[in-house]
Amino acid sequence: MKYILATLSLIMIYNTCMGQTTTRIYKNEYFDNSSGNGNDVYGLYSGKGVFLDNGDFVIGNQWNPVKGSSTLVPTITCLGEDGEINWSYRMTEMELALDGLSVTNNNEIIIPTSLSKVNSLINEYAYIFKLDGNGNMKWSKGIKGYNFVKTIVTGDGNIVALCRELYQQGSTLIKFTPAGKLLWAYSFEQFYVNEISETGDELLMTGSFYDKENGINYWGIVWLDQGGTKTDSRKFFMGTGKSLALKSVKVDKDGYTVAGGVLSIGGTPYIQDYGLLVKFNKDRSILWLKKYESGPRKIGFENMINRNGNWLLNGWFYKDDKVASGFVVESDKDGNISRASGLKIDTAGIALLRSGVNPSGQIYYSGILVRTLPPKEFAYTMDDLIVFQTEAGWIECFEHTLPMTVSDFTAYTYTDVDIMQDTVTTLKFLDLKVGIEPDDYITGYTICETTATTEVSAEAGALRLYPNPVSTTLSIDVEQAGYGTVREQTVDITDLLGRKLYEVEVGYDGHAEVDTQTLPPGMYIAVLRADMHQVQAVKFVVGR
Repeated sequence: MKYILATLSLIMIYNTCMGQTTTRIYKNEYFDNSSGNGNDVYGLYSGKGVFLDNGDFVIGNQWNPVKGSSTLVPTITCLGEDGEINWSYRMTEMELALDGLSVTNNNEIIIPTSLSKVNSLINEYAYIFKLDGNGNMKWSKGIKGYNFVKTIVTGDGNIVALCRELYQQGSTLIKFTPAGKLLWAYSFEQFYVNEISETGDELLMTGSFYDKENGINYWGIVWLDQGGTKTDSRKFFMGTGKSLALKSVKVDKDGYTVAGGVLSIGGTPYIQDYGLLVKFNKDRSILWLKKYESGPRKIGFENMINRNGNWLLNGWFYKDDKVASGFVVESDKDGNISRASGLKIDTAGIALLRSGVNPSGQIYYSGILVRTLPPKEFAYTMDDLIVFQTEAGWIECFEHTLPMTVSDFTAYTYTDVDIMQDTVTTLKFLDLKVGIEPDDYITGYTICETTATTEVSAEAGALRLYPNPVSTTLSIDVEQAGYGTVREQTVDITDLLGRKLYEVEVGYDGHAEVDTQTLPPGMYIAVLRADMHQVQAVKFVVGR
């Protein structure tokens, strides 16, 4: 009887809390009083964040310690799942920002940098180095005459780094062992690479080709094998005076989806005119290409993540050259928009630059507060790094409806691109020690925390479970009546404390099945979600 009463009490508590989603927003502000200028510190750029297996979030950022100073200090910061700062280090011998972080299978962090100081002498060195999950240095290597841009950890555990030779338009790809030993390096003299991804047994590079003779800028994709040899390539023409910024590539069973934006050549750097999604078939032909616009605003996609079969795209826009703001857009796999939300804090905008999903399924966005646009000689007036942690993908505190239209777009495809690829034999890496010290000036605090409650539907029969009690296989039926506009329906299987154990997609026929043989006997709850909003919850019992 006591057990039954306790169980019923837990169910009552759970049902009372059903429909609640929490968005936590952490604003991390930098302080440096050594100059006597108080909090006169501006964060200038948010690098890519990576997740460790324990849910910790490691992010790179660059900032200047004194307002108006040209000195830029890269910082690496580790945030726990609760938003508290576990550790933070500044790179004292470096001048420019770091980006393109990656993480190994054993939670070691790979960090690329550019334009560093070595022994207080201004030399054009770039660093690539490795930290463990606690921020301890494992190794560091420097190379003169290059800027590191991105890194990825490949499926075989090796490290691929994208870098560029200073003052050159080409790009160089370098592959290292986990210990930092050089495996191979290739230079692409006629291809300016923006992003690099791994697609199974191949490496995929996105970037641009510039035809100097004809003054035409193309964007393109190049595929390499794991040895660095080109296997295929595509180039596209976006129109005279236009260039493409490809930002994110996702691979699925049907092919590739690429997100980015189109910008005007010679316009304000890094401000895109409109967003773009491109879907490639497995044979690398274009299935569709769509353009996204938001009235007078200029927008572009920075990242995309897969959320319950849909795309969540984030980026930032500006309007009237004054106010910048971030946004989140949800689309299905065919590029059709279901929701678009803009972000704004009073007169300041929020530029959402990066996104990711932690091991618990929570979504992180990172970016910066923005006061004025356009940037002046790359000197953005930006205050503070800001990190969002959200369960549903939306940031309720600051969101407002963002008008968004989508239309089909045509690109002219060119194949058999002639790319000059040469083995680089002159690379000399030095085992140089990176100047790294604890950062005592960074603090973090929550600036917004909401609990948005969605009313649970009591419509009888919307969610039906059978058999109940169940032994091996639980069948789930969802009535389609009343839910005809729902694009995505899922069912979460949780314990009585609300901890999610399984997530299953409901088919278009309204049916799904769950293998319950691995669940210990006891009581559980099935939670129906429609378009990520909770609709109904039904309890069931697993018996043997």
